Amino acid sequence: MSTRQNTRYMLARTLFILALTVFLVPSLALAGKETVQVSEEPVVKAWRIPFLTVMGGAGAFFGQDITWATERSAHDINAAGGVRGKPLVIEKYDTKWDLQRTVQEYSRAIKGSFVVLGPITTEMADTIAPLATKYQVPTLAQWSTEAVAYENSPWFSVLASSWMRGFYEITAKWPELHPDIKKVVSFVNSESGYHYYGMQMSEKALTDMGVEIVERIEVPLDAVNLAPAAIKALNANADGYLFHMTPETNSKLLIEMLSRRDIERYRLLVGGFIVSDPFFKLMGDTDIEGIYMLDAYDPNYPGEKWQSFITNYRKITGRLLPTNGVTGHYDMVQIVAKAIEDLKLTGDPDKLKEEREKMRDYLQNLKDFEGLQNVWTMHPGGASGYRTYIFRFEDNKLHVVYKAVLD
Repeated sequence: MSTRQNTRYMLARTLFILALTVFLVPSLALAGKETVQVSEEPVVKAWRIPFLTVMGGAGAFFGQDITWATERSAHDINAAGGVRGKPLVIEKYDTKWDLQRTVQEYSRAIKGSFVVLGPITTEMADTIAPLATKYQVPTLAQWSTEAVAYENSPWFSVLASSWMRGFYEITAKWPELHPDIKKVVSFVNSESGYHYYGMQMSEKALTDMGVEIVERIEVPLDAVNLAPAAIKALNANADGYLFHMTPETNSKLLIEMLSRRDIERYRLLVGGFIVSDPFFKLMGDTDIEGIYMLDAYDPNYPGEKWQSFITNYRKITGRLLPTNGVTGHYDMVQIVAKAIEDLKLTGDPDKLKEEREKMRDYLQNLKDFEGLQNVWTMHPGGASGYRTYIFRFEDNKLHVVYKAVLD
């Protein structure tokens, strides 16, 4: 072969190799991508969502109602096909209304979990919030304080951190409606953070309206003999009485006081999960026509979702009125289910860190989520959309006197 022929051969060979490169390299690159592509399909047989609740002891009715609501929410989700084709299961962790046990149960719940729900009271939630930040586990609670929610954002998300502002606003309506109420005795279960915080905001609202708190009487959660508290209050020269205790304690104390003096009912303002079966059942035949009541849900709310929920609640439990925590806790499960769908989470242990971060960001950017009674939009200090109510019991029915919708 001549030198000129050899040169032509080498040139043709080079062009051929270049042509192969143009066509084969992209194909090989695509083939490589196909072989390393990770499936986005769920790897779990069921979505197991940890939930910190209270199943017994003080306030058991409260925990049991809320637990029923979370499980009903999961039931409704599963009846509609589950989440990404998999059932959603609520795994209950019983805190027994004890802060030390709450920390222990939370420490168990976070293992391998991309989200935790609860706990169900303000003081418990405030206790574990720093742990959510420390261990970087998205945690969604209904209640906390705005300061704690803000400090522990973005890992700790709260639906109703504004509830104390709500109690302030609705309590202020009481003396506005009845200017003759100038001196008030307040009762509180001080061991319960919810009742204690609620009392603080209600007292502040009254003092800001020019009402004097002449006496605060602290009543233990397990109090049996309420006569001393009733006598002390009736001797305090007050013209109004404010109650922030459990339905059981509120009802027993009201019965004790009304048996000793016929107090005009408008002078009684009762809070503390009060729109619930325990209160009305324990009051029995006692005349409560005209009293005022504070709570954070409306049992007569006309929305379709709520009407479906309350119909099932009454049919299945045999009870008439749930506690106010059912609304937010039902919604929390729905929010998490939608997050799993929207984010296409897999539950893969190898993706735990990534999926925790995705869930964290989803919860913190939640917007206009329509729940049973509230439309939630999340902010660093907690969601807007929470509602609180002051009711008056008249004609054997609850009537909304004023509703506060919190930003």
